[in-house]
Amino acid sequence: MKTDMQQKQNAGADHDEAFGHSPAVEIGRKIEAALQLYTRLESQYIQVSMRDGTVTLRGEVDSSAEKAAAFDAAWSSPGVQTVIDELLVR
Repeated sequence: MKTDMQQKQNAGADHDEAFGHSPAVEIGRKIEAALQLYTRLESQYIQVSMRDGTVTLRGEVDSSAEKAAAFDAAWSSPGVQTVIDELLVR
């Protein structure tokens, strides 16, 4: 039996898909938001793409610590099964 919260979440997901907001796009947005919110990365230099549960990170960062933070932010997002890290340290 579904709780009211689960029913609302499912209804929201159906609404998003009906209006062209795919789960992959939403996950990509969440990853980008996590990069901006939880790290001090210059996220405009990181491109995030998502397909079939696989996230690919591309771009340049200033340190290996920033690279690791981006990788961790991608992994922490719901629905992510694999992260391909193509980030380069400047």
